[in-house]
Amino acid sequence: MNWLLKLDNIHQLKFKHVSYTDKTSKAKLSFHTNIWDASNLRSSTIHYTHNAKNVFNGFCIGWDATNPNDIPENKHIEYRIKYVNGKWTPWQETHGAWAPGQSPSGLYWSHPQHSDNFAQANAIELKILKEDIKSIRLDLCEIIPSKKNKITPKQIRSNNCPDQPYIIPRTDWWGPLDSTEIYYPNANNSKQVAYTINTTHTFVHHGASSNVYANGADVVQFYWSLHVNSNGWKDIAYNFLVDHYGKIYKGRHNPDFPNQDAWGAHTGVCNPYSIAICLTGNFEDEYPTDTAVSSLVNMLSYQISLRGLDPLGKDFIVSDTIDVISGHRDAPGSSTACPGDSLHSWLPMIRQMVQDKIDSCNDLSLPNSSIDSFGSWQSQNMNITYSDNDSSTGIYRSFYLVTDLDSIGRTSNTQNGFLYDEFSSLRQEWIQQTGSWNVSNDGMSSLDDNESNTNIYRDFAIDSSHNYLFHLKSQIIGSGSNQRGGVHFGCDSAHLTNRGNSYFLLIREDDNEIQLLKTVNDTYNLVKAEPYGIGKYIWYDQKILWDVDAGIINVFINDQFLFSWQDTLPIKTGNSISFRTGNTEMDFNFLRIYKSRNDSTHITIGPQSYNDIRYQNPSPTEPSGKIWTFSVDSSLNISTLDYAYINVDWTPPDTVSFISDGNTVGVDIDTVLSFDHYSSYWGPSSDTHSGILSYEYSMGSSPGSDNLAGWNTSIDTFTLDSGQAVTNAQNIYYNVRAINNAGLNGGILSSNGQIVFWPAATANFSIDTNEMCYGDSIALNIQSQYYDSLVWMMGNATTLSYNDSVQWVQFDSSGTYPIYQMAFGPGGNNANTISNNIIVYPLPFADFSINDSLLSLGDPFAIFINKSTGGYAYLWDFGDGDTSLDIQPWHEYSSSGNYDVILITQSEHCGSDTLIKNNFVHINTGLEELRPIPIQIRDNVIHFKNGFDLKNVSLQLYDIQSRLINQWRSISNDRIDLKPYLNERAIYFLLIKENGQIIMKAPLFKK
Repeated sequence: MNWLLKLDNIHQLKFKHVSYTDKTSKAKLSFHTNIWDASNLRSSTIHYTHNAKNVFNGFCIGWDATNPNDIPENKHIEYRIKYVNGKWTPWQETHGAWAPGQSPSGLYWSHPQHSDNFAQANAIELKILKEDIKSIRLDLCEIIPSKKNKITPKQIRSNNCPDQPYIIPRTDWWGPLDSTEIYYPNANNSKQVAYTINTTHTFVHHGASSNVYANGADVVQFYWSLHVNSNGWKDIAYNFLVDHYGKIYKGRHNPDFPNQDAWGAHTGVCNPYSIAICLTGNFEDEYPTDTAVSSLVNMLSYQISLRGLDPLGKDFIVSDTIDVISGHRDAPGSSTACPGDSLHSWLPMIRQMVQDKIDSCNDLSLPNSSIDSFGSWQSQNMNITYSDNDSSTGIYRSFYLVTDLDSIGRTSNTQNGFLYDEFSSLRQEWIQQTGSWNVSNDGMSSLDDNESNTNIYRDFAIDSSHNYLFHLKSQIIGSGSNQRGGVHFGCDSAHLTNRGNSYFLLIREDDNEIQLLKTVNDTYNLVKAEPYGIGKYIWYDQKILWDVDAGIINVFINDQFLFSWQDTLPIKTGNSISFRTGNTEMDFNFLRIYKSRNDSTHITIGPQSYNDIRYQNPSPTEPSGKIWTFSVDSSLNISTLDYAYINVDWTPPDTVSFISDGNTVGVDIDTVLSFDHYSSYWGPSSDTHSGILSYEYSMGSSPGSDNLAGWNTSIDTFTLDSGQAVTNAQNIYYNVRAINNAGLNGGILSSNGQIVFWPAATANFSIDTNEMCYGDSIALNIQSQYYDSLVWMMGNATTLSYNDSVQWVQFDSSGTYPIYQMAFGPGGNNANTISNNIIVYPLPFADFSINDSLLSLGDPFAIFINKSTGGYAYLWDFGDGDTSLDIQPWHEYSSSGNYDVILITQSEHCGSDTLIKNNFVHINTGLEELRPIPIQIRDNVIHFKNGFDLKNVSLQLYDIQSRLINQWRSISNDRIDLKPYLNERAIYFLLIKENGQIIMKAPLFKK
């Protein structure tokens, strides 16, 4: 084949076509290779147009050069292609990507390029500097765009943190490629999987191809085709790829993932020690989508954590130390602009996002949220407090939902920022705009497979000062294609095609994505998409946490955080919410909308339409109110849901149907013979909402009055009780009202009255005891009845104070006393006499003296004289630590000093008396000590020793009471026997004087 070569658009030359190869059969898709010899071209620029035999939509340019060590990046290529409709594209630029040593082909290669949306072309025009190029190779292929990227509906949960994101398997992008190449080695393929020696780095690439495509799987298939058929590699170069929709694709075959990483063909000499993640498209001048970056971060977080690497760190690889997460251009030996200037400038931010995601895994514990206890019944506004805590990152937001129970079922007041619908019936608030909607056991259902945009909506106003959490559960049950459905929230025109202005969370079954769209002026735009395996007849629990003012939307699927997105121009008003389905039947199990809260909330209760709880209990066992609460921590973990029922009744119970006097059913008495015992009975009350708790009754001198007996409680419908005594012949009225379980009082109903007549008085009393101590009193217990006055007569006894039940009496001495009582009453009088033998015990009185209180150490004996009366037992304390229980003690002191003496006299019946005499005994060392006396006393006989002059000696003998028993004024005998003078067994004291001065004291004892 001849080519037309245009040299600087000035002259034309022919050059030699070397070969043409149709690789369609081997590649399993239209694939054609042409090679031309350019060694003889004299022009500095190669500029040529090729009209292809077959249509194509992808190509790659290779060249052989004299210098095998040139930098591929330095070779720039300009190109344009002509579509089959005859239109040429604008000129575009690519450059070299791989050197001869990096592929088995031994050629330099450009990045593979494809037409926008893989549109068919039939011609290509190229410009390239010739320099040392010897030959040109042009590979053309046609990728058949897939209508949909069908993904197996499954959700990956790796039990790691971060979780393994959903990775689209090779089978789902492989298309018409050779099936023997999907998994290898096998019986028909000798290729062997190689694994990295030790993964230390992750390199980020871009494909440098067009950013315009409808399906990322087509791009991945295109890369594989040229990598294998042009570059000559055994598989696609990259380990993983991410398209601009955020879908993650498995690249190079790896049957042992995630245990090992496959050895790829992406980063030259670094391949044995790294993996590569390629973002499809070109990011020299454009930035990747937020969704693509989010998926890149998810994949990097999983891979980095799995291999134990530091996302913010650096490590050695081959010959240099570089960032663990690096761009292709950062690798040792690389000479490329990959992954493009724009994407490369974002790598520091991406590293930090990866670190933040891994750090959030340190908080695996759920926060706690609970409702504090409150009263079981409520009839008016109330405050509810909550307990929220998180031990790790702290509470981010807390929410609550207040519901009530109407005649249809449980509901809520949307005016106050709450919505609750279990779809047990289709409430009239829902407006069916398009499509057919019905309610079944599975909730509210859209029944239209053929309708592309069903719409059912209802009112729900938002307040930008609050956060909201939308909670719903849905499943796809249709059989059509392109099945999808979700919820519009924050709508301002829900009746319009795209609901005016709103956000739209969408589940797409065919694309296996959770998408977030924003509609502005009734036109929607995709703002976030996250791959997620979606299957039919599988319920998906969805929570949307919406910070209205900040424009932050966090999405959770099955209580797992999925993604976050922030609107720089947030929607802050809205009046409705709408369900929408497309080409599918879909069930919505429930819808609940929670509102943010503080630690306490004020709950309004009452029948007005503006209250939180607008309905009362339909019965005592069916609570009208129910409140839910939960919290989200700063790591976006969601607590378990706590709830509490609120019994509501603000209506008083019914008034009792009747009330009668007396206690015989069917009889209403007019009179009663009683002093203070009356009775009444009444008909039962009823209360629909809370039921009857009890009744209260009172008694008064007129209907409705309670001056005779205050309100008392009864669980029965009768009373037999004692009321306050009333005057004889007085009319009394009973009043009764019902109390419901909410504590509300019903209306008061009064009896028609009963006249009270007193019976004859009865005199009666009893005495507590017939023994008393002198000065005390005895209680006479009054047991008389039906009297209005009492008269007592009891001889010499003294009457003291009294009350209705006791008369106090005092007796001065023991004896038999007759006690007479007369009871006087309007119904008659009565008397009673009781005789009692009264014993009056004397009170104890402590008293004592001493024989001589001034003593010396030479004669330290103190003789105490007990003068107490009424005593039964005695306790002496001599002041020096010694005590005695004797009646008449004597005590020997061992040291000088002043001593307090204490005597406690204990009576048998009337307690004790204590006497303390301070400084009563004096032991003085200052007194002249008595000289030694030659006297001995043995067996109460005095012996004077020889030589003792007795002419001036006298003796005195005293008993314990200090009474003089005998005295000897002169002594003529040296022996005196004292036994005849000692008449009783007691203690005696002998005083011996000389010239009138005591020279000796001696105690004597008669046994």
